[in-house]
This record gives sequence, structure tokens and C-alpha cells, in this order.
Amino acid sequence: MPAITPHHVPVSGSTTSIVKENDVESLSSSTKISSAGDSKLSGKDDEACQNSYDTLQGTPTTTMTRSEDGISGFSISIRSDPKQSELKLIASKRSSALSSRTTQQVLSELTINKFDMKSVGLIGRDAEIATLKSCLERVMTAPSDKNEARQGTQTTKTSQGHKELVFIKGLSGAGKSSLAKTLENDSNRKGQGGAFVEGKFDLTSSDAPYSGIAAAFGAICQFVLDKNNEVSAASTSIAESIVSSLGEEVQLLIHLIPELRDVVASYMDTSEMTAQDVDIEYGTERWKYAFRTLTRVFNSHVSPLVLVLDDLQWADVSSLEVMDYLISDVQNPNQLLVIGCYRSNEVDENSILYNRIQTLKGKQAKSGFSITEIEVGGCKVEDVNKIIMKMLSIDDDATTRDLAEVCFKRTLGNPFFLIQFMTMLQSEELLTYNLGLLKWVWDVVKIETATMSAANVVELLQSRLRKLPLQAQLFLKYAACLGSSF
Repeated sequence: MPAITPHHVPVSGSTTSIVKENDVESLSSSTKISSAGDSKLSGKDDEACQNSYDTLQGTPTTTMTRSEDGISGFSISIRSDPKQSELKLIASKRSSALSSRTTQQVLSELTINKFDMKSVGLIGRDAEIATLKSCLERVMTAPSDKNEARQGTQTTKTSQGHKELVFIKGLSGAGKSSLAKTLENDSNRKGQGGAFVEGKFDLTSSDAPYSGIAAAFGAICQFVLDKNNEVSAASTSIAESIVSSLGEEVQLLIHLIPELRDVVASYMDTSEMTAQDVDIEYGTERWKYAFRTLTRVFNSHVSPLVLVLDDLQWADVSSLEVMDYLISDVQNPNQLLVIGCYRSNEVDENSILYNRIQTLKGKQAKSGFSITEIEVGGCKVEDVNKIIMKMLSIDDDATTRDLAEVCFKRTLGNPFFLIQFMTMLQSEELLTYNLGLLKWVWDVVKIETATMSAANVVELLQSRLRKLPLQAQLFLKYAACLGSSF
């Protein structure tokens, strides 16, 4: 039989080739839609699509086998790099894979149709941030006697400029805690040796003395033990200072601050330490002395120390006394900034917090510290519009102006309520992302009509909770009894 010789003849038209299954998944992952930018494909995704298209640029050929009797068969292929694959078949395989999944599953994997919360940040708070940072700057630029404190030397001079007390007040959801957190990076600046720690009081534990104070000092202990910061290198020295300065009071504090056990473990045996014999009500002066001494030790190694006490409206009398004791300590020459956040609508002239603030104002000059009060109100309609633009990744402020106005009317510019209101609009499909138009769409008239029955966003949230299954509502009730975190 005559030999069969293959011939390659250029042809035009559609072509086919074999593609591995993982090529489909690779293309799928490289061309996923992103929410970055202005609701368009990102540059990286666009480049991935172009690269996939470029794989088709090989030379199409037909391979024919023939004998003396004529052509016995032919096939079409693409002469290209082995790594290249054909986009049409990939799309076909991808389509087949998607056909077995629901539309809801596909939409849940997209990011372009979701709120971009990471880019929101604090909007409309420039003045408040500037005031807060100026307080920290005054603390950090003041001279500090770190070496003197580390040697245990006591001084009777006042530390004017070393310590600042800031009260941030406003309604719930106004962004008080977020405002305080803007100092975290500045106080923890590398090479500065400072720390930013937080303690939060809770309504469910308002009858438990020192709960917020203990939480803040527990955070300091964790900071000292963290191997990723510079202070951890001095953990042994800190442990020695704590034990030598506090003596038996160490066990007293471990009762409230379990993290302290790990700090002093490198210097003393804590295996037999128990809290069974510790009376939490035993002598407020003893507790105040213990917290003040512990603060001096930590502050001598961690400076500036930014101590945030959140939800002060629920603080007990003893905790407020400790806060007073720490900020007015003239024998602590190091840099200390205490920030207290509280809900202004829950504090009146008869509350213990209000009276404590008045007492502190009367002693600030004598005790060498300064008090700054910052009130955080609702955002203006212009700021509400900016927040919505960030959430929806829209650049044109005129586009979202009508939506911002109705949101401002319902939330009064409260940032937390605004986000909850926007989430409610999306869940009720009053605010949707149109994948065909690649943009967010809404009808202001429908939104106003659907939300006019509720006086405010709180009632809207309550109505959403009532729609939950009874079992879910019961679970939320139990969770609320556990506090702000569990």
C-alpha cells in the first residue's frame, strides 16, 4: 500500500482543539469581575482577558492524509504554543459548568454587586480627627523621664503636658470608637515604643467593678507578650518591675487580669496563684494603688500609652475612680493619653460620669493634665452622599444625590444607621446591581414609599428582626445577654 503523507494547508473559519479541565478553572479565576474602581473590570482582569484572546493568534491549518486513491481524512488544528488554549471551547466548558449551579450561587461569588465597605473610612470627621491628633502630638512631644521611671525613682514634680484626657461623646452609632481608633497607627509607630489599647464597658456587666479597666490592661499584657513589637524584648524587665513594685498585689490583679499571669511567669512562680481568696470588694484604695503602680511600670516601658475606655456611660464608680487616679498621678512622668467614649444621650447631670467629669475639670491644672471634649454629631447630607458613593463605587456625586437625601432624612446622618439602612434597601431589593448595565439602580419614590411608615431607622431594623424565624429571634435574645462579644 502506498505511503500516506501528511500535508498542512492554511484554512480559514472556526477551529477546535483539546483543552484541559484545569484551563477552564484557571481562566475562570483570572477573569473574575472585581468591584474595585468605578464598577468596571479592573486593569488586571482586562489584561487577563486580552491574554486569553491573544492565544487565538496562531496560524490555523488543516492536516490532510491522502493516498493514491484520494483523501482519506483531514482534521483542523491551530499551530501555536502548547500552553495556548482556545477561548471558544473554554467558554463552552465554563458555560456547561455554570449550568449546574443556581443563579444565586453565581451572584454570591461576585464582588461587583456588593458594597465596598473597605473604602468608606471616616468621612466628614476631619475637624474631630485633627483635634484628637493634636492631643496625641502634645503628649508625644512633651519630655518624658523614661529612664528615671525604669529605675524606680519617684518624683514629686508635675507632668504638665505628659498626660491628656479626652472625652468623645455622641449618640450611639455616631462613630466615637472609630474616631478614637484613628490614633492607633500613630501611637504604635515603629521605633516610637508606644501602644494603643482598648477596654470596653458593657451594660450586662455594669455591676462588675473594673471590667473595662481590666480589659484594657489585659490588652497591654498581650501587647507586651507580642513578639512582633519592640517592647516584648523588655518583657523580663517589665515582669521584674511589676513583681518588685507590687509584691503580693500581683495576685490581686491576676484575679481581674488573667493575662498578667503570663507576663510575670518568666520572673516568678504563678502555678499556685489562685483567685479564690481574693475579695473584689476589699478596699477600693488597695485596688487603686495596684492599678496606679501597674500603670507606672507599663508606661515606663510603653510610651506614649494610649488607653481607650469605651462606653463609659456604663462604667461603675470604682472604674471612674481608677481613671481619675491614673490621669492625675503626678508621680508618673511618662506620656499617657486616656480617651473616654460615651453616649451623650445616656448621661445627664445626675449621672456618676457627669459628676466625675466635673471633678476632673476642677483638678486638671493642679494635677498636671489637660482635658479635651469632642462631640461627634450626625454627618451632613454632603458627607452622606460621599459615604454612599464610596459604598457603591460611584464617582459622580450628582448620580447619588437623590438617594443621599432620602437616606439622610431616614437616618439623620448617623453613620451606623446609614449603613444599616443601605443594607436594608439592598435586602428588600429597593437598591440592586444591574449586571446588564454594570451599575447600581434604585427608585427614590419607591424607597420613600416603602420606608415612610417607620419614624426612624431603628424601627426599620426592628421590623427586619421581626421577619426572622422565631428560633433566630430567640438566639439573638440569648446572645444579647452575653454582652458585646462572645
